[in-house]
Amino acid sequence: MQFRLGSPGPGLRCDGRWGLCSLLLLSRLTGFGIVQYIVKKAKLKSGQTPSDYLVFVSHATADKWLAKTICEKIEQTGARTFRDDRDIDGGDDIPEEIRRHIVRSNEMIVLLTPESIDRPWVLLEVGAAWGRRRRARIVAVLCHVEVDTIPDILGSKKAIPINSLDEYLKGLRRRVEKRKS
Repeated sequence: MQFRLGSPGPGLRCDGRWGLCSLLLLSRLTGFGIVQYIVKKAKLKSGQTPSDYLVFVSHATADKWLAKTICEKIEQTGARTFRDDRDIDGGDDIPEEIRRHIVRSNEMIVLLTPESIDRPWVLLEVGAAWGRRRRARIVAVLCHVEVDTIPDILGSKKAIPINSLDEYLKGLRRRVEKRKS
């Protein structure tokens, strides 16, 4: 089914997908290009600009307080963080938002606790990050778990105990500053 809209400009058509039609109409009425509108909307939603250094924080729901605290410390380095419980809105497609932010991220922190060590979502997120770029920086932060319990997919990555998080943060600050220069 096709609708022809004559007022915004000749040849503008809407094929029943109202989201696309709205973007086309908005683009024509405001002179603001569709691509710019989509990019602006994505930036507003994620709060991220292309020059930001993004750290994806993977954790179990039961560890939310600890993940929030780690995010606050990461953000003090100048990096931005993605945490699913905070950054995915109601009605969003959860797997798609997680995938999108893993693709955008510069590195990943995996909070490994007794609650998260065997959680399918945590392992799925790590696998997605690893599959995206095999040399991706994925840092397992160990809290009340032993090194020998680390999932195989993280076996080649240097894990850090939570009491050594400050050392990780120093290195992160250097990477963020390097990115900005």
